[in-house]
Amino acid sequence: MHELGEWWLDNVAPYRMRPSSVGAVGKRLSSERLGVLADVAVVSLTSEQVQEWQSGLLSGEDALSPSTVADTRVTLNQVLDCAVDHRLIAINPAKRVKPPRVPKSNGRHLDAADAQRL
Repeated sequence: MHELGEWWLDNVAPYRMRPSSVGAVGKRLSSERLGVLADVAVVSLTSEQVQEWQSGLLSGEDALSPSTVADTRVTLNQVLDCAVDHRLIAINPAKRVKPPRVPKSNGRHLDAADAQRL
């Protein structure tokens, strides 16, 4: 999976997103972030493995925020869609895994004093 991610970063990402975004996307496809999926051949990847990977990112001592996991999942989904387009796999296993629920933030509102300081 890591090799496909590297190929996608070199051949697809630069032409589909802003240059400033490619670095962030590269981090999402790093071996560290992909974890157990990094060494899985794309043709062998199952939706169960994607679900376990996503759950692992959300739990434990080094858990990531739901929004970070959701963004990472979107990138994985794009890479796997590309693999489908190139007929490396028949279906995208990430499509069968629901994204994590991302809590809505209330946002930050400035009071009059904060607005005045700006």
